[in-house]
Amino acid sequence: MNMTPRAIAALLLACTTLAAHADNRAYRDTVLGHLEFTSPSKNIRCRGDEPTDPTADFKGFNGVTCSVYRNNATIPELPHPKDCPTDSLTVFTMHSTGKSAREAECSGDPYYTFHRPVKALPYGETLRGNGWQCSSSTDGIRCENKSGHGFELNQRHQRLF
Repeated sequence: MNMTPRAIAALLLACTTLAAHADNRAYRDTVLGHLEFTSPSKNIRCRGDEPTDPTADFKGFNGVTCSVYRNNATIPELPHPKDCPTDSLTVFTMHSTGKSAREAECSGDPYYTFHRPVKALPYGETLRGNGWQCSSSTDGIRCENKSGHGFELNQRHQRLF
């Protein structure tokens, strides 16, 4: 098989890209069915592809929600929702299409699965969900949907795009 240098470079790039994608089954919560992961530093926690739960009157969604933590509190701190009788946290949310958003979310029962260990998405790897993907790097977590919208998060900066 005779390959040009350009074809060899394209093949190597494709192999490298495929190797950098994480198997999302390793990040699936076996009880609740959603995806959940943290940054290797544990400062960012994300939850995605929420299944519908008819017992809790919750309609699921294809997308991902992440929070940035410092000293066990989410940052930036947003005003507490008026209709929330429990704690709230700042979340960055993105559906499989459309724009991303930053909002204060009523946490109620634990929003993330804090009582069970959650797998970290290693630096350099990308996790794909239904219409979205998140990549981990030493600069933080970057998530983007199929519309090209998303967010970049770390403890110093949070940016919607």
